[in-house]
Amino acid sequence: MEKLFRFRHLLVAATLGLSLAACEKDKDADPNANPAESEADFKAASQAVMATDKAAFDAFAQSSITDGAFSKDLITGCATVDISPLIPWNQFPKTITIDFGTEQDCQDPDGQYRKGKIITVLSALPRSLDASKTTTFQGYAVGEIGLEGSVQSTFGLNEQEQAEYVLKVVDFLISTPSGNFEHGSDRVATWVEGDDTPFQPWDDAYSLTGTATGSHPNGIRYATTIQTPLLYKVECQEYVSGSMLVTLSDGRSFTVDFGDGACDGSATLSSGAWSTELEF
Repeated sequence: MEKLFRFRHLLVAATLGLSLAACEKDKDADPNANPAESEADFKAASQAVMATDKAAFDAFAQSSITDGAFSKDLITGCATVDISPLIPWNQFPKTITIDFGTEQDCQDPDGQYRKGKIITVLSALPRSLDASKTTTFQGYAVGEIGLEGSVQSTFGLNEQEQAEYVLKVVDFLISTPSGNFEHGSDRVATWVEGDDTPFQPWDDAYSLTGTATGSHPNGIRYATTIQTPLLYKVECQEYVSGSMLVTLSDGRSFTVDFGDGACDGSATLSSGAWSTELEF
């Protein structure tokens, strides 16, 4: 079973942040130039944006674990878990705090060292109409990768009686050796698979719509708009279908198409008549 909020996408973002800084275009470069002439640059830009975007949604998807029973596979033995108030079970708001300590000497089964806190505040029983949940990362880090900020969600039903969350990512800051990545978003996640197994989050899938903005250590900012709803599968922690338009502050823009639903870690990047394949 996956461990609580793996940082593989953050590590990709950190690595690609260095690539972006190394191959950043001259500020006077023509934003309409053929992207094929700088394919490495375009790929690095798109992968870094997607990695940061994915890390933010991972934070929401994995926070669903705190809605139910805790598993020894998810919470390491050196972390402490506090639920307040613990009893009565139906008294809300309820705050769940996972504390990995301050010295980064809490090692998980994967051999990674963590520190800091993951704090989730539930306003009501999960899946109650209008129930809200805010997960905040406080001084949280895995190895050299730090995370601050919060993910807010409100539960409801859409016109088709499907469960959905209105999501807001606030002041999401990823600190890495190559610099800081920022991210914020306003989206709606419709729960399209696994909503009948609330204590088995690994079979969940969400359909996402909405927008996001962010920045990278090299100073480039970006804005994204989901054109075709993105399908996110928790089992592989990937976007597996749908498309997104990404616009960079230097004038370039491109579309990322995540494919036909397979958990293959790939997507197609395109701009005009030019396209290339990506692997995350």
